[in-house]
Amino acid sequence: RVVTKGQIFTNAGSNASRAQQQAAGVIKGIKSGDLTRAGKNLVYMTENWGKALIKTGANSNAKVASSLVP
Repeated sequence: RVVTKGQIFTNAGSNASRAQQQAAGVIKGIKSGDLTRAGKNLVYMTENWGKALIKTGANSNAKVASSLVP
């Protein structure tokens, strides 16, 4: 896949979308006074943003690698 498509991961966008939903959950939890919900969403949001960034970085490196292959 790296050589032919220049990517390793295909779902970095879904992690970013999920992180955005969880960010909304953090705000909703804070507004409703549910700090447990807000805290859990904050943890999950951080995990998903991290996954999205790592996958995006890996894909960027794969694009460079695939461009070097004749």
